[in-house]
Amino acid sequence: MRRKSVLGILAFILSFLFIEFLRETYWAIAVDAFFERLAASVGIEKPALVAAAFQYLVWFSAAFIVVWIAYAIGQRDRATKSPLEIQYRPNDPRHVEATGGLCGGASRYYVEILNRATDRTIHDLEVTWDRTPFTGFIDSQTRQTVLCQSEKLDPRESQRVYLFGVDDSILTTPDPIDVLRHASHFIVRARGRDAAEVTAEFEYSPLRFPKLLRVR
Repeated sequence: MRRKSVLGILAFILSFLFIEFLRETYWAIAVDAFFERLAASVGIEKPALVAAAFQYLVWFSAAFIVVWIAYAIGQRDRATKSPLEIQYRPNDPRHVEATGGLCGGASRYYVEILNRATDRTIHDLEVTWDRTPFTGFIDSQTRQTVLCQSEKLDPRESQRVYLFGVDDSILTTPDPIDVLRHASHFIVRARGRDAAEVTAEFEYSPLRFPKLLRVR
């Protein structure tokens, strides 16, 4: 409500300034000639016609300025809002991929980075995760510093990003010393040179299957 009130006040101020600008420029000549012809055609004195039309001109100018400001704000919001989206569904084989394992089964976990824009390519895509004991252990095994780097991500396209792979066997006794044998939270981050950062929070737990769930 406060934002709308400020916009309304600003619109009226700008509308009066706009009208005063018209009065002091060559446009005033054209407006004056228009009112003279209109007054002659309808049989009304020019001062009365101008007085009647002035209030409508103020409201029209104010409405036009409000629409223009709202459009400009919408354009700015769309420009600053990231078109990137981190996707993960535990029932999607693209995100939880079954593989062989020492105990009879294992899974590899992925996320997808989607460019939701229809006319905007994201350049220099980079996907990382926050440093935790769990992610630090995975990084040490894979010898990686980032999860994914890509030159570009075209509109409506997605990039599949590998996170980790573990056995499917469900543990019954957590071990606080072994990072793979107790629950852990971590955050995945995706950003581009021309796209703001987006995040997703995940929970890993060896006590269930699948072992990775998205919590936020």
